[in-house]
Amino acid sequence: MAGRFCGISDPPLSAKGIEQLPRLVRKLQENILQHIFCSDRLRARQTAEALAEAARLPICVLPDLREMDFGQWEGLTWQEIEAQYPDYAPRWLHSFPELSVPGGELFEHFQTRVQNVMDMIVVRARDGCAAVVTHAGVIRAHLLKPLGLSANAFTTIFCDYTSVWELPSENGVWRLRE
Repeated sequence: MAGRFCGISDPPLSAKGIEQLPRLVRKLQENILQHIFCSDRLRARQTAEALAEAARLPICVLPDLREMDFGQWEGLTWQEIEAQYPDYAPRWLHSFPELSVPGGELFEHFQTRVQNVMDMIVVRARDGCAAVVTHAGVIRAHLLKPLGLSANAFTTIFCDYTSVWELPSENGVWRLRE
């Protein structure tokens, strides 16, 4: 699905993702994990399973950690979207995040869902260290608040596949450490 809108679609990890797993597991073993939370999408579950095996921890699967739903654009490339939605595609590009894709999730609802699930994770993990295995859009949406950015900055936050972000939370206040 590389290069395609892959929100709620459920492909497995790519060959590159599988290749990156051992390095990710080693990186996260530097922390004393007490909890592992993940999206219910297969690619996130496969990653969480590798972490869980190494840490000998159970996984808590949370559907609210899913990527944004791209509705009728799921699985399409931008070129296919422009061809199939010649009037709507440029309008969406100019008006995102206020305008959703046809049949897709409103950004405001997505951002609220992400914030709610992350706040719930803080409560469940308490003072422990938790790995949250999720998707780039979820990470970007969550980073807006600790970075003090508006929703319009969502697309400016770079989040590579298999990236690790350290986000401590104290009394419900999130910070970005690295």
